[in-house]
Amino acid sequence: MILSIRNSPIKIKKTVTHTFSNNHVKLELKKGSLLFPIFNDFDDIQVGWLFSGKLSIFGDLIVHTNNGAAGKIVSQQYTHSIFMPVVLEFLSFNAVKEINPLSDFSYYTKIMDDFNKKIVFTSFIRKTLPNTFIWGDKSGSFWMISKEKTFFVHLPEVLAREKDDNLLYLDKKGFTIVKNGVISFETSTFLSGQKIRKFISEMLGSVNIDTFLRNFNITF
Repeated sequence: MILSIRNSPIKIKKTVTHTFSNNHVKLELKKGSLLFPIFNDFDDIQVGWLFSGKLSIFGDLIVHTNNGAAGKIVSQQYTHSIFMPVVLEFLSFNAVKEINPLSDFSYYTKIMDDFNKKIVFTSFIRKTLPNTFIWGDKSGSFWMISKEKTFFVHLPEVLAREKDDNLLYLDKKGFTIVKNGVISFETSTFLSGQKIRKFISEMLGSVNIDTFLRNFNITF
């Protein structure tokens, strides 16, 4: 899949703050930021937006149990991001306005070219709609947000949350899992890759686990 952008910008008229319905992820998009439509060149269909401005993301990926807590608070800021899908629940019509095409568009096409080098998704994007995907301008940084599940990937860390009962935290040092209110800590030395794959697969639902791991170069 090759992605391209069109010189048809819309501008954010006022700072937008949005808390997703899962109550664990909050976004802030600053006033004056720009959005450009992203198209899949293969079939000339819009698949998302290129964001340019200031984006702040706050994620509460902690699960509390009687035995303690697992996970952590994640806070990230981006100047360039890709949003998918096309319809974004956090942007209403009265928060944006169309503006004239830019006289010099080369800066944004270069940004898109850089993202194309990082993103090699094909069917993964389509299978997971209507989740909201956010790729940041930091290499390996990725969010997937839906009503029931939240994922944050910033290699080599992977954090995932499902409702209030299930949490996965995976990094080079090992692996933390909370399931059905029970917390356990196990290192990768003693935890089989098959068990980690099984849990990630359950969290992803219909998304193919091999596609997910391959596109983010996650191995264990």
